[in-house]
Amino acid sequence: MARIFTKAQVKITCLQLKKKILYKLERFFPRIDSNRTIYRFLERNFTVLTESYKKMPVVSSMAQATDGSESAAIWVFWWQRYDNAPPLVKKCIDSIRLHAGNHPVILLTQENCKQYAELPEYIWEKTESGIISLTHFSDILRMKLLSAHGGMWLDATVFVSEDIPKAYFQQDFFTIKYPSSKSAITKGRWTGFCQAAKQGSLLHRFCLDVFLAYWNTYSKLIDYFFIDYVVAYAYAHIPAVRTAVDTVSENNIGVHELDRLFFLPYSADTYEQAMHSAMFHKLSWKRNYPEKAETDEPTAYRHFMQQPENGIPSPGNEETVSVIIPTYNRAHLIEKSVRSVLAQTYHNLEVIVVDDCSTDNTEEIVKSISDSRVAYVRLSHNSGACAARNEGIQRAAGAYIAFNDSDDQWASDKICRQLEFLSRNHADIVVCKMKCMTPDGTFLHIFPNKNDSARISYEDLLRYNCASTQTFFGKASCFKDILFDSRMPRMQDWDEALRLSQKYTVFFQDEVLVHTFIQPDSISTHPEKGVRAMELLWEKHRDAITGSRHIAESFLKKKASFLCRTGTNPTAEMQFLMHTFPSVKNRLKYLLARTGLYKTLVLLKYRM
Repeated sequence: MARIFTKAQVKITCLQLKKKILYKLERFFPRIDSNRTIYRFLERNFTVLTESYKKMPVVSSMAQATDGSESAAIWVFWWQRYDNAPPLVKKCIDSIRLHAGNHPVILLTQENCKQYAELPEYIWEKTESGIISLTHFSDILRMKLLSAHGGMWLDATVFVSEDIPKAYFQQDFFTIKYPSSKSAITKGRWTGFCQAAKQGSLLHRFCLDVFLAYWNTYSKLIDYFFIDYVVAYAYAHIPAVRTAVDTVSENNIGVHELDRLFFLPYSADTYEQAMHSAMFHKLSWKRNYPEKAETDEPTAYRHFMQQPENGIPSPGNEETVSVIIPTYNRAHLIEKSVRSVLAQTYHNLEVIVVDDCSTDNTEEIVKSISDSRVAYVRLSHNSGACAARNEGIQRAAGAYIAFNDSDDQWASDKICRQLEFLSRNHADIVVCKMKCMTPDGTFLHIFPNKNDSARISYEDLLRYNCASTQTFFGKASCFKDILFDSRMPRMQDWDEALRLSQKYTVFFQDEVLVHTFIQPDSISTHPEKGVRAMELLWEKHRDAITGSRHIAESFLKKKASFLCRTGTNPTAEMQFLMHTFPSVKNRLKYLLARTGLYKTLVLLKYRM
């Protein structure tokens, strides 16, 4: 988007110049307040909006009735993803995860921001073009997330040294308040880098409305600290905001002590004092913290960066797991599926529900689930389950990806068990067993019929498919590399597992961790789709199939079963086997196929 120099931009430029001049004059004339330039701008432009907020409660009554503070998320923003973050930022994010308790830590990145925050298109366009910097985009983002979902916002440069108290999430508003602040705007009453609120927070709704209105009109920021000016304006003019801010007690008084100490030689006593002077420590990845002091001694910063004993787990163990749930007209089932994922003992989740253009109230049901970890995505047109899963994969921000279907449910420790199994076996992908049942819960069978945990090769999978999408768990990079094939009308899981196994390490885990409920309209009730799927698999893997007698016989037997259920004799398939792998058994199969008896026997077995 081209930057257009309009009258609006001239106005902002003039205001910036006026503030700079007044700021210099303040040194000589103490009665001058350069900040009034920004306050007057807010008064001229947002008085009407402010009046509409004066009679509102600090938290909406609906949010109070559905208080979700126990499961509220901690929001952390790093546009470039965790893997690309500087070491200091990674250490801070790790510390937040370590001390988050039961609260999910959601790392917001370029890939997943839109899943959690619905913002006007002009905000995204101005951010992508650089008109809105990432710093100031994060100001908009935190206001949107805290007003829409509640929870806590922590900058990615906040180091957490103790477990975060539950009380911070139970207050209508919480922020770091410390008297030593040098800011003439905040005066230590709040910080932008640490705020918590309940869903529907008045302050954050107001700030969001101001930000959106501002950027809809202007394409140049009036002041770097605009967020603090807007909060200060709300504090001065909206009684409920003033009450909420004033109610917060002083806390984390030493929030900047560790940052100051990083430039000094390491001393165990002063280092420990700084660590205990606050729970939250504001640092900066842009500051050039030295490894050595002027005296050539190691600095506190060097000691901090070298400390594994902080108890911070390795990034891989605490990374976000992205769970993708495709759905189509499953409004009566989708909530149970989503909640079985949210109930996992592993809390660092993002749940991406991809709606393949349902015509029922699926969207309403999903959006009624009050959990900030759930994101709803609707495709522009009906595209099939593979396309829906691929959309979820491309949006996923987690280090690992798992899949559930809208009519299936997980064991509560599925992710923990599969993550531990994957790590222990140095695998890329792991699949497990599932219990198959009717919609009313009647047990049918366990799939797959396999009883040993072991690595499964490409040839193993060709001979016998032991993979189902609901049981997949693995590294996100693998799934992003090898997407599902949208041409497959059935057996997408088999095809995906086959292609993954050609490049990555795939293991089978001998544990039942999924319950699948076979629906009357399930895709598995359409044998003609099975025939087409087998034909596509034949095209893709013909050389490997025909190179082994056991694989060919197993593969063509499965295809023949589908053909028989469509009313077709599998003559060509049995003739191929007879000529390619001559045996009495294969010749008998061919004769049975020609006479129609093969089809009869298959149908009898299928109906039993």
